[in-house]
Amino acid sequence: MREPKEFPTVYARNLFRILKARGWNPRSLSLAAGLSKGYVTDVLSGKIRVPGTEANNALADILHCSADDLTREVEPPKEGPDYARQRANRRRALEAAERALGTDRNPDNAAVVFSTAEMIYGLILEREAMLSRPIEDGDEDFWRLIDAMARRWMADKR
Repeated sequence: MREPKEFPTVYARNLFRILKARGWNPRSLSLAAGLSKGYVTDVLSGKIRVPGTEANNALADILHCSADDLTREVEPPKEGPDYARQRANRRRALEAAERALGTDRNPDNAAVVFSTAEMIYGLILEREAMLSRPIEDGDEDFWRLIDAMARRWMADKR
């Protein structure tokens, strides 16, 4: 059962998502609820906007949810921070700092590497804010500029 790009009704969206979460399909739901498969399909397609009280209660009982769970508009979750992108940017910043260090792998340079990585990370965040989009690996001019700035920063710190 594939999720449609758009749902015709709030009820259809909620029913579909609960069905999917329970691992059910329209046929198994119709058999368990004592409704015809065509009826359940009509609800999912929006031909029936909201089932009658009896059918609504039967569907809710079978799916172990409240009737309200099927009928109410649920606010989409607020977007939180993109931790995966933050980790990727921190990794990129550290890699640029390590490239700038070159072959001088002296443990005393660790503080310089990390301060350089933090400076680079700040530049990445500023650039993303300015562009209003993430910086991709394919933005080669930006990454060359970052490498040059890291080498210059590293040279000043040593």
